Formats: sequence, structure tokens, C-alpha cells
Amino acid sequence: MGWEELVGQERVRDTLRRALQGRRLAQAYLFYGPPGSGMEPAALLFARALQCLRGEADPCDACSACQKVRALLHPDVHVLFPAPTDASEEEIAAQRALLAEEPYAELDWSRRALSEERARNKQALYSMAMIEALRRAIYLRPYEGPYQVVLLLEADALRQEAANALLKTLEEPPERAVFVLSTSRPERLLPTLLSRTQKVRFEPLTEALIEEALRARGLGQQEASLLARMAAGNLSRALSLLRVSWSAEREAALRWLRALATGRRLEMLRYVEEAQRISREQLKDRLQTLLFWLHDLWRYRIWPEPKGLYYPDQIEVLARFHRNLPGVDLEAMIAALEEALEAIERNGNALLVCMALSLRLERALRREAVSSWR
Repeated sequence: MGWEELVGQERVRDTLRRALQGRRLAQAYLFYGPPGSGMEPAALLFARALQCLRGEADPCDACSACQKVRALLHPDVHVLFPAPTDASEEEIAAQRALLAEEPYAELDWSRRALSEERARNKQALYSMAMIEALRRAIYLRPYEGPYQVVLLLEADALRQEAANALLKTLEEPPERAVFVLSTSRPERLLPTLLSRTQKVRFEPLTEALIEEALRARGLGQQEASLLARMAAGNLSRALSLLRVSWSAEREAALRWLRALATGRRLEMLRYVEEAQRISREQLKDRLQTLLFWLHDLWRYRIWPEPKGLYYPDQIEVLARFHRNLPGVDLEAMIAALEEALEAIERNGNALLVCMALSLRLERALRREAVSSWR
């Protein structure tokens, strides 16, 4: 399919195709934009086009080089991504297989080994050893293709010493080498590293584009529409929600809210303690689904027949909640959830964050009797 595999991003597609047509290539590119907007798929497509035996702007997807790049098996395409220091070879291979199967997939380490506290929340980073191994490989002549292509996904996870080693490589680059760094947080990269790259900006995907992409992957219209709304411009998130039971996460979040609303503190504490046993990504999914639900409640409060709900199947539950708790401070609840999500993103203690969040939500709910909200 070639560049048609990239969802949206027509400007990016045109920019890269022009560079490929005349082989007017920069030494290094920085693909940056919101998560799930297509930076990683674009990098893989760019690598495929660079190594394609036809030598055109569009990869043919039929030659042996295209097939090897697609499977992440080409000896001259080096695909690197951050990993926890204790990640096994099997776990790294599983992530590579996932990326080869679905370039829009999230490389999510936080859902692994949930029974091991140290592994569950360990941060994924680039080690110095990874960059040193890369440096040894790329200064060799290409084995099969015309270029040595290096894709560093989530490049903001470079440690200081690894970033400096990469910078030294870009200052004295090997011949016939092309680097592509991708990140949703360019501000975390060294300014000197940024200055060595040609910037390619990616835009958030529209809800319609995400729904279309999900439909192309076999989802029905209703589920694709719902996930597209939940994804908030992030196709990778939509696909991640498919791999977990998002409806179960929503129900768990609502049970927590019910416990708070009805004053069942022991039950509330059980849900807070569960935050230590689930992964950070699962916790973020749970908080995000509750945030979407509260946004729906806010819409329902203003418009009796709201449109564009995240969860149109919850309209009766929203009506009961609004009827039984008309005076809740929704703005305070939404703000509390947004701040909790930000704290979890910054690697805050999950138990403390959820305890503080529970207390703030409880105050906003004003402890009104809602025995009929079940």
C-alpha cells in the first residue's frame, strides 16, 4: 500500500515523498507531534522507501527489501526503542513483533509482569549500551541496501550520556546513513541534538480519520465511533483500548465513583489500594475513562439531549446520577482528575495520587444520598 498506510498527515507525506524523489535527504530528521499521530509508521514507511529496490518515492511493498523492513528484519534498518533495564530478550522481541504487525501500536512496558512491583512501573529509557551498539553497527558499510537507516522511537527517553553519544555520531555521521528520531516531547531533547535535525511536524488525527482507520481494521461502526471519540486524536490509544477491556475499565471507574458518592469508604479504599496492583497505563486508562464520563455528565447537565457524548450508551446512568446528585461540583471533579492524570504521567506515587483524588472527589460530591444510583 505504501504511503497510503499513513493515516492523514498529507503535508508530512508530501514532504517526505519530495525528499525521496530527488534523494535530497537530510542527515537526520525529527518527527514530532502528539502521541499516536503517526510518527512511528511514517518513520517505518520512510525506511522502507529508502531501501526499496525500485528506488522510487513510494515503497513498492513487493520487493525483498520492503518485506524485510516491514518485518523489522532488514540488516541495514536499525529500529531502536526505549526499554526498562531489566527487560528480557523475549520481552523486547515481543515489542518488536507488535510494532512489525501494527506500526501504530503503543510500545507499552507498564502492562508487563503485573505481579512484580519493581517491573510494573519501571521507566523505559535508552541505555548507553544501546547507543554504543548502534554506533558500532552504522559505521560499517550497508550489507544490502543503499543506506544505513536508524529509527530512534520515543527519542525523549534518551539518557544524558546516551544523548551525548548520539550527538557525537550526528556531528561525525557515517556515509550513507539517515537518522529519524521520533518524539511527542521535543522539549526534552538536548538543544544541540535538535539543531542537528530537520523538523517534521505531525498534527493530531481527527476523530473521523481515527474512526476510518478502525473501520479498516475490521471494527463495526458503533465501536469504531466510540473508540475514536475516546482516543482524543491518538490512534495508538484507540488500538491500545482494543487490546484491553475498556468497558471493564469504565465499569471499575464508575464503581469507584459510586463508592465515593454513597459514602462507602471501605469500598473506596479497596479501589485506591488496587491502584498499586495495576500498571500505570491501566490506571491512566481508568482515570481517563472516568474523566470522559464526567465530561458527558457536564454536557448532559447543560443540554438534556446532548450530542457527541463519549459514551452514548450511558445516557440512562447519566440521567440517574444527575437526578440524584444535582449539586455536584463537576468543574472541581474534572480538574481533580486532570491533575491526577498529570501526576501519574510524572511518575507520582499511584497510591498517594489516588487517595488525594478520592478525597477531592468526595468533597466535590458533597456526600449526598444516592442510594438509587446503582
